Amino acid sequence: MGREFFHIKSSKNDAHEWGNIPYTKGENGLYMPESSVISLHAGWADMHFHNYNREKYAMFLNCYDVYADRDTHVQSGEQTIEFSMMLHNDVFNHLGGLDPGKISKGSFNITYLPFVDSLTKLEKGQFYCSLDIHLKELFINELRIDFPELIEPFLNARANKSHKRLFPYYAQATIFMQDIIHSILASLSKGKQYLPLVDKDVEALIAHGLAYNPEVNLAYLNMERLQLMNEVYHKIINNPSKFPGTEVLRELAQTNSTTLNNLFKQTFNITMKQCWIRFRMDRALYMVVHEREKLITDIADILGYSCLENFSKAFSGIFKHSPLYFRDNDIDFDALFQVNF
Repeated sequence: MGREFFHIKSSKNDAHEWGNIPYTKGENGLYMPESSVISLHAGWADMHFHNYNREKYAMFLNCYDVYADRDTHVQSGEQTIEFSMMLHNDVFNHLGGLDPGKISKGSFNITYLPFVDSLTKLEKGQFYCSLDIHLKELFINELRIDFPELIEPFLNARANKSHKRLFPYYAQATIFMQDIIHSILASLSKGKQYLPLVDKDVEALIAHGLAYNPEVNLAYLNMERLQLMNEVYHKIINNPSKFPGTEVLRELAQTNSTTLNNLFKQTFNITMKQCWIRFRMDRALYMVVHEREKLITDIADILGYSCLENFSKAFSGIFKHSPLYFRDNDIDFDALFQVNF
């Protein structure tokens, strides 16, 4: 039996049982092999909390399969400065000491909590997933050097035991932050040997979260439109083998093609087609380097290329070398960050 992460009550006073049963990979689920897993079971839901305890942070990937409508009240006495992002679905949440509101898929915040007192509405038949990263003292001290004006208010709030948020609302993550999240999840799915790569991605994710300036986006887009552009982004990267097409995206956004193209470019500083190509090539590079059981021809087929020659040409155009070169040689991957997509 695993230890309780928190105390929970539901609107119907359900009995909850804590355990350590690993989460089974399903249609909606995420599979994190070799992670520590604490599970919470009830007749109305199954909840699984994957956790990785690292030198600078503790990371929790939280999965909820909900079988009946419930309002939940969660309490915990532990204090933390945490980065939190909603990875799947939207949820209504009221965190004690802060304003209530909807947390949308792809939105994030950084918060100091002297304690947890959270009210959440969960809906029948829905799958929810969130990522929480609790910053340890070593990490906080490093961030204090680079972001003193942002970190000092959190330290003052901690000294006074008062809640503090970086943003008054959950902000929509940038496309680069979304890419980092995909990299973190891909590395975690491969096993513990990839945790050093996760460490680097987490450092980049927190830094970009702190550096995020929502006023730049809000100057021309309201939050509702930002959330809509985030939905368009997820639709684009849903299938790396096929671009969904402007007509599908236009129907999703309920606007004309010109307006949609302009809004997406303003929001992410990249066109919709460039976004898809970049994600497609990122997946190609990951499979070439890390999924060595796959032949290069198999990867080309998975990504929707009609022939190996076309795939190799597209790959080399982005990464300056062929797929076989990356598979057969030790590569300085830091240099890849200089590639201009």
